[in-house]
Amino acid sequence: MLTEVAVDDVIAKLKEYMPVRTTMINAEKADEIQIVAPDEINYFGGREADFPTTPAIFVMEGPSRFKQEGPRGLMSEMQVLVYVYDSDQSGQLLRRRLQRQARAVIESLFIEEPRERTANGFNLTPMKTIPGSVFKPEQQHEWRGFYVVVFKIEQLEI
Repeated sequence: MLTEVAVDDVIAKLKEYMPVRTTMINAEKADEIQIVAPDEINYFGGREADFPTTPAIFVMEGPSRFKQEGPRGLMSEMQVLVYVYDSDQSGQLLRRRLQRQARAVIESLFIEEPRERTANGFNLTPMKTIPGSVFKPEQQHEWRGFYVVVFKIEQLEI
């Protein structure tokens, strides 16, 4: 299975393009909420025991499905969940910060070259977002929160 390579590809593309995208979003919005890309060490492909500083990105493997393509080939379709982790002083500010970070993730992976693909040829499609606890009115106030962007990744495995 190519999920390990796909996760590594997603992390590499995010590291390359998040700084550009966050700068562009900041310039467009021109307000007090300035987002930044995570530091080089704050991109993770799995759980992290020592919880990182913010912002951080966790790229997690989701479910995979397979279908036969020809006599000896498989088309794999997997999901990759990109967890954006950030912090701010209030729920209103954190909400906007997470929404902008999620936008930067989508634009980095879908719009930047190679468009809709990773360096190793995985096709990328954003499927949905899963807003975190800051978007639940009954949730206790927290300084930090997550926002998840789910991508579908397709690849022919031979």
